[in-house]
Amino acid sequence: MGIKNVIDVEKFETTERKITLSIREKVSSWHINNQDTYRKFRRNFDRMSPTNHKFAERLVRVVSENVPKEIEELWKSFISRDPEKLCHLLESYGELLEGCINEKKTFCVNIASGIVKQFDEGENVHLELGDVPFSVTIYESFYDKMPRKVKSLFVADENADESLEDTKLIAFCIMSIILIAIPNFIQNLIDTRQKNYNLSYSLCYFLIFDHGLMLMQKKLTSMMTAQNWPMQYQMMVEIMTKSMVGTSVSVGYDTKADWTEQSKHEDEETADVINSALSKVKGRGGRRTKFGSVEELCVGDSKRMIALIIQFLDEEKQTVSLAYLFYAMVHTGGIATRDYEAFHRAMKESFPDRNIKGVDKPQARYSELESASEVAFNEKEAIQFAEYRTVKWRRARRIVNKWLPLFEQARNS
Repeated sequence: MGIKNVIDVEKFETTERKITLSIREKVSSWHINNQDTYRKFRRNFDRMSPTNHKFAERLVRVVSENVPKEIEELWKSFISRDPEKLCHLLESYGELLEGCINEKKTFCVNIASGIVKQFDEGENVHLELGDVPFSVTIYESFYDKMPRKVKSLFVADENADESLEDTKLIAFCIMSIILIAIPNFIQNLIDTRQKNYNLSYSLCYFLIFDHGLMLMQKKLTSMMTAQNWPMQYQMMVEIMTKSMVGTSVSVGYDTKADWTEQSKHEDEETADVINSALSKVKGRGGRRTKFGSVEELCVGDSKRMIALIIQFLDEEKQTVSLAYLFYAMVHTGGIATRDYEAFHRAMKESFPDRNIKGVDKPQARYSELESASEVAFNEKEAIQFAEYRTVKWRRARRIVNKWLPLFEQARNS
């Protein structure tokens, strides 16, 4: 392939950005304040059809407008089926790729900072948050499990008599470039966030909290069937369906039962694809319940419940006070879980700016509240018992007796 030593690893460095909140926390927090915006997103998605695909084009445009230059060049080389163009692109990454191929080195891309590092394969290296390692050994394990239809995409020249090793080499180089380009793609999205801010967050909420992968798969196959797409497009839809099933189940966005139910309403071929993918992926049990958002857990008018929760947080700023909040919501039927840990996690995700600390103290406090008798919350009766005359229990009575009726009113309105 004529790989040259012309790469400058330093050119891939970008300003380091500390990631202080998880994506789930950011997205959940955004949704609380932008519910009308998200409802508009869902209406536009639901209206998509073979004759109405403007919204789909807009979603694709958000991604395509931020694709890094190197990925655009890769795509053009595939379209033209020109191996010379492909080799020219690979040569610009010569030193890095040659080190991996000939010297058995591993390179590592930090998704957060964009920094590319290289080290000897097998070397005991401390990986930091955001580091993604890649080497020929890692790649070969991945390539062996790749569907044959996907492997065929890496053949640079359809008319050439390429060996398997040549094809694998081209595939490794292409996947390396894509990995290196990911930080640039993220940076592009950050730089243009004002332009597509709400659309990007809506799409994230859709995927994480609203069964978005399942809905996208169903929409995609329905449009394909209605228009009788060409074979290569149908092949891509099949691959995408398998990926959607595997991703949504493995990370806990949806359950195997969710997908099994959906497959019953699909055509026979699509149902076979879904069930085949399900047989090869391991579910995460009750992950959705454990990591649901506060809105998902609220019962009744979630908008009013959220407003009341915000009011509570404004007044009671200590993390341990969440025990009293959860107690009030449980005893008024305002929340769909009895697992304090699930509630605590949801609160941290939905209110990342509230400095909510560890789960142990409020969880222990909630257990004390649940095991207490009704006497503990009655001012006149509690004074007869030394245990309930303490500062801790006087505070508990004050908070619980104030918020119980407020949540009861919100729940029944």
